[in-house]
Amino acid sequence: MFVKLIPQIVMNKINYLSKRFEQLLTMILPGQPLYDLCCDHGLLGLAALDRGLVPAVSLIDRSPSVIATLKERCQIYLEPDSRRMIMCMNGSDLQPVSGPATIVIAGVGGQTIVDILEGIYCDRPLEQRLLLGPHRGEAKLLDWLSEQGWEIQQRKLVIEKGRERSLLQVGV
Repeated sequence: MFVKLIPQIVMNKINYLSKRFEQLLTMILPGQPLYDLCCDHGLLGLAALDRGLVPAVSLIDRSPSVIATLKERCQIYLEPDSRRMIMCMNGSDLQPVSGPATIVIAGVGGQTIVDILEGIYCDRPLEQRLLLGPHRGEAKLLDWLSEQGWEIQQRKLVIEKGRERSLLQVGV
């Protein structure tokens, strides 16, 4: 009986997200693929897929141990799903995404976000909605975005664990 409860416990965790993740879910392009870079535990992407907000999700993190744990948990607790891809790679190595999609880079520092953006958007037009959630180094990120000609299309502030976190929708 306990084993039958495990998937429900996991789904409850997916469906109960932090304020920051709930806000990010409202900012994604509905009906378009989601790329969650630096995904860590994968809860944002898994929740978007589970709630029917996106047709497919790519969960990407550079840490082999994080990806191994995420894959293991998905294998044990969730049904196989071809709409869910889990990849161990540096976000800056992501191949160009064609067509509309949402790309999320959240929960990492501003310099890490800059490094990823320099890798994936060098001389490429932006067709995707880009959502950024730096946990530090926001001023440096904003300066870099401005220097590159990127605009903050939307900014939302979320108070989480006593800290103010910015969520940015960015475009060119």
